[in-house]
Amino acid sequence: MRDAFVRHDLWLEPGRFRVRLRIAPTSAAFNGSIVVGYERRDRNARLGFGGGDYAFAIGDKEEPAEFQSVGWNLNGLYERDGGLEGATRGGTHSFGRTVSAFELELAVDGGALHAFVENEYVGTYHTPDGMPLEGYLGFASSVGSYKVTSVSVQRLDRSATFAPLERVPPPILVAHPRVESFRNSLNRRVVGLPLSPKGTLCAWLPLPESDESGAIDAARARKRIVERATELERLVLRQGLSCAAVLALPAAIPQEILDGAKADLATSLDPQFFSRLVTVLHGPKDASAPRSAGAEDTHQSWLLFVDSAGVLRVADSLHAGKRLDGALARWVEVFRNR
Repeated sequence: MRDAFVRHDLWLEPGRFRVRLRIAPTSAAFNGSIVVGYERRDRNARLGFGGGDYAFAIGDKEEPAEFQSVGWNLNGLYERDGGLEGATRGGTHSFGRTVSAFELELAVDGGALHAFVENEYVGTYHTPDGMPLEGYLGFASSVGSYKVTSVSVQRLDRSATFAPLERVPPPILVAHPRVESFRNSLNRRVVGLPLSPKGTLCAWLPLPESDESGAIDAARARKRIVERATELERLVLRQGLSCAAVLALPAAIPQEILDGAKADLATSLDPQFFSRLVTVLHGPKDASAPRSAGAEDTHQSWLLFVDSAGVLRVADSLHAGKRLDGALARWVEVFRNR
């Protein structure tokens, strides 16, 4: 095995562009990458791919397995990427048939890199600092070899619409029903939350359950709002965080309950925290309208971390005694020192 890397001499400026190509493996097993925005080794993003039959390649088998799927991964070599859970994505794409080659597409939109295998969206990578991707286009190989054909690079900065986004799950629009679960929307933009250079920590509450007549228990709803806001307060104050603190409540909650909850928060929260807490409303105002168009996580409270560029980085369930640990702690630490 030998690592190899080549790049084109054309510098791709930041903005919107699309790279399309076809990969034809020329060895029994292969592992390679398309590199976008190459400035130096730790300043680029890449779509890795691999497959084949390694046992056949080293002589342990007489007949190779049929090539019917390819593994993929999206990552960068930025210094922080490795320790930031959720920054990188990966999986396996099945062709549903035996193939000898496959098509890849990378659509760059600022700091976001959307990847497609055989015209099917597989995932999104976003630079950890929110900076746009720019630099050279290159190709790397660590196992075996492959042939690249039909390469095209298309600038899309002046297009009325960014066509690849039609095949990408849309951003989370706070005022609209969600179409994807939060954990399936990592590295996607959130539109409608206040942003901060140090990131945004958001407690996202579901619509309270109603009785058979459709009425919401006001006392119970207000109690739950105060409990979740108190959890957010505890996390922010205990860690001395200066990020934006947001309480996202369903727009379908009756106004009198929202007003009562606000009064409860004013008396129960630390005055300094209450003054910086921003409340936003999410979803439709009509309680009978669908709360989601595909999301399966609308019945629980969530703790979200959104970076300074408005990109969702962490989605954890929010409950009593919630701790600032794991991926959440690492992402918060990255942005608290900016």
